[in-house]
Amino acid sequence: LTGAALSMVFYNCVLLAYMVPRISRECLEIAPLSWYLHMARALAAAAVIYGAAWLAIVIPGGYSLIACVIGFAVATIGFAGAALLLIGPDLKGTLRSLPSAMRPVRPTPSR
Repeated sequence: LTGAALSMVFYNCVLLAYMVPRISRECLEIAPLSWYLHMARALAAAAVIYGAAWLAIVIPGGYSLIACVIGFAVATIGFAGAALLLIGPDLKGTLRSLPSAMRPVRPTPSR
């Protein structure tokens, strides 16, 4: 099992070291450093939000299941709010148009 876990870690290291710079330059036409900085902001937000929720659970009462579930739910809502602040205007526009695109199309009655 250790080999399987390490192969997954190695695979992700290859993705970050080889594929991300290449895709950033050739497909997205942005500097790889720009992509890495954007991902670092998202990871930092996740670490702060979920870390604060974890500390809020562990310090007062230990690891009760109900506290863990509530803390995870609150942190997830907080991270969703932070993610909305971190995304670009193009994705914000797509998210705003999503509800109208998902409405079911009513069939026209045939005569």
